Amino acid sequence: MMFVGLRDLWFARGRFALMTTVVALVALLVVMLSGLTAGLGAENTSAIAGLDATHIVLQDTSDGPSFEQSRFGAAAVDAWASRPRVAAAAPLGISRANLTTGDTDIGVVLFGVDPADAAAPASLDHDTTVVVPRSLADDHDLAVGDHVAIGDTALTVAGTTDDASFSHSPVVWVDLSDWNRLAGAHGAVTAIALDAPDGLDGVAPVAGTTVQSVGDSFSAIGSYAEENGSLQMIRGFLLVISALVIGAFFTVWTMQRRHDIAILKAMGASTRYLLGDALGQAVIVLTTAAVVGGGIGYGIGRLVSSTVPFVSTATTTVAPLLALVVIGLLGAVVAVRSITTVDPLTALGANR
Repeated sequence: MMFVGLRDLWFARGRFALMTTVVALVALLVVMLSGLTAGLGAENTSAIAGLDATHIVLQDTSDGPSFEQSRFGAAAVDAWASRPRVAAAAPLGISRANLTTGDTDIGVVLFGVDPADAAAPASLDHDTTVVVPRSLADDHDLAVGDHVAIGDTALTVAGTTDDASFSHSPVVWVDLSDWNRLAGAHGAVTAIALDAPDGLDGVAPVAGTTVQSVGDSFSAIGSYAEENGSLQMIRGFLLVISALVIGAFFTVWTMQRRHDIAILKAMGASTRYLLGDALGQAVIVLTTAAVVGGGIGYGIGRLVSSTVPFVSTATTTVAPLLALVVIGLLGAVVAVRSITTVDPLTALGANR
């Protein structure tokens, strides 16, 4: 039972309320940053993540795999298609372009695919068509049958698909032959989307190429690794700061209560009971702060998700809050360990 701990919480409610508020603000920042990290990551990677594939093949360069630098010919596609365990190998062309509708130019990323491949949207065909994201179609009043242009090439809108982004730009889909003409790729492709559900362990890669899982290939997208790494580092610092703040508070609180702790020990209270009592206070502070700060962060995230890249899921909300509670509790454990060193006779004698 937390008899003493609960009385302390009520007696020093102003201090504990202030501490809870500080940690709640940290929880708010952690949830907001987690949602923003996931949102920015999705704007970088959602088009690749949405491919019907298990692995991505890119050109093997001295600087490591990169979607921007990757180029290889049809021979590499055929070689990968003939590899064991590869159920399908879909060539994929990726390049930046300006899509013109009316008097408006829109910066997009072209994804060139064979309409017969599983990676292609269902409405894409071979006849100079383009499939655009629904949000782009809604924003610019595009409907099936409308005409747009990429460079000097006129294309007909064949349909819409779920929103997908690559390197923070909306993705539009065209036939691979049209992509080759628009990108000036002369028969080359950027990548190969492999379907290898049993994995590729032991399968020899094709010369000049490297293969990664879809998730691992995200690091080959522009500045994704640097952007995501920076945001994750900031989130990590917030968690460490929370642990330090909690630790500092309970260190001071424990020092101020040494006389009370000595009396309790002299009356027969065990060190285990006192440690549990002190850590119970930390659990209450951390849990209350996480619920309040996380709830506010989740609500703000839902409000702004239509205007900024923000994702509100269990992964971006519950997981970081659990990490905050665990790391904060570790800080409290370090802080209250001095309870074990309190000598009731010495402490009481020093205060006669």
